[in-house]
Amino acid sequence: MDNFDAYAPPRAAVLDIDAEGTPAKIPLLFKILLIAYVALHVLGTCMALSVAGVVWAGVIAIASWRTLAGSRAASRVLGVVMVIALVFALFAAVMVSRASPGWMAAMLAQAAYLAVLVGYLYFHPAMQAVLRQSDAKKWRGA
Repeated sequence: MDNFDAYAPPRAAVLDIDAEGTPAKIPLLFKILLIAYVALHVLGTCMALSVAGVVWAGVIAIASWRTLAGSRAASRVLGVVMVIALVFALFAAVMVSRASPGWMAAMLAQAAYLAVLVGYLYFHPAMQAVLRQSDAKKWRGA
């Protein structure tokens, strides 16, 4: 009987990833921006004494930690949570636009910050290389 895994990528895709032997690295700017976002999110949640916010902060912190370790699944969870936060920030900016232009600018700045993080996460070539290498390592059993 052949050892066949239906969910594994094609063998060529796994073997061709690490042709040069140099591991891909997560961009330093992304690490700094992500750690700053998680720290500010946790700090804001603790200051607001929000129990539900602690759960979201935990999800974001764990997904961030696993993303920095190279997990594609965690990066997708983190990306979806950040897109949800981005939508809420844009909604908040629209809601406070007439009452307070300063708060609107703050919400738009937060939305832009989240958009940069999501863009790095989903589209940056170095992040894609890290995730491909991580997947190849996982499917090779290393």
